[in-house]
Amino acid sequence: MNDIPAATRQPNGDLLVPAQTARLLEHILERLQEDLASLHGKRIAEPGQLETHDQTAQRQRAVDSLSASVGVTPPTVEIRQMPDVHSLADNSEPLERLRLLSALLFSAPAGRPGQ
Repeated sequence: MNDIPAATRQPNGDLLVPAQTARLLEHILERLQEDLASLHGKRIAEPGQLETHDQTAQRQRAVDSLSASVGVTPPTVEIRQMPDVHSLADNSEPLERLRLLSALLFSAPAGRPGQ
């Protein structure tokens, strides 16, 4: 990729992108869009964190209280791992931004045929 020419910014702010670079950009954007689309809606599991000192202390107080109410010696609670958090991947916004970027860069101007 080192031999791919970079885009050039003109004094008026226009960006001139060499054809070889434009083709590569278009290919990369298409692949990125495909990659994000393939992940959309998939289940994601984020590992749970260790509970905080306050959470452990709160559990210990609850165990102490319950144990006292039934007249037994309370066990000592240990810090524990919180459960994993599950969600579905939502790539709607990044996909929309990629579509907009692709349209701005590669859509044929009105009145001219596409590539």
